[in-house]
Amino acid sequence: MTCPRVDLQRFEPTHATTFNNRSSGELLDDIRPHRDQIRRELGLLDGQDEFSWSLWKLPDDVEFPDVDLSVWPREYMQSAGSADRMVIEMRVFDADSEPHQLSIGRGGSREEDPAEPVVYGSYTLRVHPDEIFTADEATEVYYSYFQTGDIPAGFVTRELDIS
Repeated sequence: MTCPRVDLQRFEPTHATTFNNRSSGELLDDIRPHRDQIRRELGLLDGQDEFSWSLWKLPDDVEFPDVDLSVWPREYMQSAGSADRMVIEMRVFDADSEPHQLSIGRGGSREEDPAEPVVYGSYTLRVHPDEIFTADEATEVYYSYFQTGDIPAGFVTRELDIS
């Protein structure tokens, strides 16, 4: 009996991920679909040892091992905190090549200064209540970013002062 030939051609990754701004790798779907892999990795955030995760598009026509991580990624989506209490930010460049760091939220009140604490590592970030996500909620935002390069309809951004 002969087994049918199976084409095992590997899917070419389009995105990579980074934990704690130190450990990077390709976002693969070899074991689980991309959405499930995103959810799994966000679920690993504990606010202390694993406190940040980012997703970024690989440069066109460059395989991950050849990416210069000292200058890449330029644009990304990142979270800091824990699986049950995290923020989501995006780094984007405008038409003049100026970078902007944006906090993502659901569109709540902006009448008061951000006061809700999100702890990551030895830092505490203050945000608005609508800018706090669980890993499940963040997964949908990240999956939209993975597919389209943008946040889902209905979400809003707020520019952060990172100077």
